[in-house]
Amino acid sequence: MRREELKKLWLSLPKQVKKIDIKAITVCTKTFEVARVTDTSEYYSKASSNYNTLDEAMDRARLYKSDDYYYDYDLIIK
Repeated sequence: MRREELKKLWLSLPKQVKKIDIKAITVCTKTFEVARVTDTSEYYSKASSNYNTLDEAMDRARLYKSDDYYYDYDLIIK
């Protein structure tokens, strides 16, 4: 087989990627950052905001967690 044929064969193999879905709301206690991360097989999305105090950051995380859209997200405090 030539290199071109091997390349075609390799690229034509079906990919079987088992991806673990990650849905998390992360609070960083050092920088007071709140980040929402969605990493699924369909798409990846991340949004983050910084706050002045840890209380403000925790309030925002609790607000996200109480929203019906984010009910299945995990709350991670770093």
